Amino acid sequence: MNFSTIWNWQIEPLPILISLLVYFLPVIWREKRSDAYTPLYFSIYPLAKLNVPLSRYLGKSYLYDYFDEEDAEKEKKVMKIKSVYSAIIFVVVTPVFISVIWTLYLTEKQFYIVAAFVLLSILYRFIKSTYFFNHYTYIPRRKLIGTFYFLILLIFSYILIRSHLWISPLLQKKEYLKILTSAGDFILINIVINILLVAIIIPTLISIVFNKDERKKNLEGTNAYKQVGASYDSEIINENKYF
Repeated sequence: MNFSTIWNWQIEPLPILISLLVYFLPVIWREKRSDAYTPLYFSIYPLAKLNVPLSRYLGKSYLYDYFDEEDAEKEKKVMKIKSVYSAIIFVVVTPVFISVIWTLYLTEKQFYIVAAFVLLSILYRFIKSTYFFNHYTYIPRRKLIGTFYFLILLIFSYILIRSHLWISPLLQKKEYLKILTSAGDFILINIVINILLVAIIIPTLISIVFNKDERKKNLEGTNAYKQVGASYDSEIINENKYF
């Protein structure tokens, strides 16, 4: 691409805006449904769904009762299972879906512009979550969270681009039957392997952030605060008896 081509390039913003809405509208909708009083551990779906149970587990919830140790460990196991399913949808299924949709009507340049916007937005949210963990929690091995985020972003990016490279030439040649016949190989080689990677990454990440020592320390602090408050209330009640 020479300079004159770049200078005279027409962006055609409407298809780009529509494509961004395809991805961001569900993101905005999920954010509106999130609990504003829950600490922001994770800022992007599907891990954002862990904010409430994680705040409860770590003893930092503002609105929810703390559960006992047995319930906490059960919750941790449930979150591992749920998060794997949710992560597979976000990291594997979503990029395939939006890549195919975008390829139907976007030019090659437009596709990569939209992809860059989406990937940069995900990167920004990951950086924000990593910053929060590193500065506002004392969870051991918390610095590894950035590595897991990088792997998730890498898988998402790979599937997004790989899906486009697979289906784009077939759509241009109108080889619709070949799309169906080659879908099996594409899924086996690209999708199944990445699903297995996600199934390893997410449980490992949850094992790090759902930390027993952090939970114990926070609950001890909460209990001490409650005892001081109860003692203070008792003193006020005793003083009022004399009036």
